[in-house]
Amino acid sequence: MRLLVLLQNAYDRGELANGYSPGRWYKELSKSRTGRRLYLAIPDLRDLGFYHAKNVRFANACPGIGDGPDSQLAPCLRHTRRAISRVKPDAVMACGKVAEEVAMEVWDGPLFVIPHPAFRLLSDDLLTKCRNTIAWWQYHRESREVAVPSEFWHAELSCPRIAFRQGVGKVDIELI
Repeated sequence: MRLLVLLQNAYDRGELANGYSPGRWYKELSKSRTGRRLYLAIPDLRDLGFYHAKNVRFANACPGIGDGPDSQLAPCLRHTRRAISRVKPDAVMACGKVAEEVAMEVWDGPLFVIPHPAFRLLSDDLLTKCRNTIAWWQYHRESREVAVPSEFWHAELSCPRIAFRQGVGKVDIELI
């Protein structure tokens, strides 16, 4: 299963001073708080690591580069559509509100939404539930079994479209 992880926007931690480079950005992402938290949320990353998880691709909802981790650039629907067209994912994971809004507009397939991975109150429990749900869905998709939990499934779309929301001391899972 090919998974596209949609983030908000890239920002410069010093390596992108001479302009955006996918290799430098990928290196920065893998070492950032966002990258470390994504290890917990995505089955292939946890099992294989950033550089060996060939079925996990990353894109930003905005092609611009922010000044720092608090930067919030406006999303670009065209940029996101091109990323989806290029990657041809089986599912999309949207990380944060901006990515969720864009993904809801441009992607009608399987969608997993989590809060932004750098969100300070994000619990390991939410990330683990997300990882387990994706792994479970991937297993059933590949084995072509028909038994799928109805609370995670949109019958009219034949795919899961769920959001993991961080509550106070709990994780809420909702259909979107």
